[in-house]
Amino acid sequence: MSSFVVSDKTIANCVAAAAQVAADLWGSATDLQVMRRMLSSRGGGTTALGNALLRMNVRAVSRRYDESASVKRRPQRPLPSTCPYQLHKSLHCLAYQCSEGDIPGTKLYQELNELIHLHAGMIVRDDPRYDAAEWDYWEE
Repeated sequence: MSSFVVSDKTIANCVAAAAQVAADLWGSATDLQVMRRMLSSRGGGTTALGNALLRMNVRAVSRRYDESASVKRRPQRPLPSTCPYQLHKSLHCLAYQCSEGDIPGTKLYQELNELIHLHAGMIVRDDPRYDAAEWDYWEE
């Protein structure tokens, strides 16, 4: 596997996906525990989450190549995609690029995978085909 540090755009897409899931699930305490931790406990909301995800990616690449990875780019704030499928693919890309060394055992990596799961559910629930599908019911 070849690892690389993802672009600022991918990080922005991942943070946007986290914000979408948080907004979508705001009423569900169990699902939101992950989102609240990711968006709040990192001490600064979405910027802190983006920085934490980027640092995790850099650590994974460093472990993969047994050297210190560096990010040589100007800090940018690209606008994230508005396409939920692109946001979801960005989440998968980041998770794949962070799957080296001990990173998969970290809390942030596990939260990223939970975010992937929650975001997928959000996409499916927003699809009209989901609404059109049958809901089983019990008859007496």
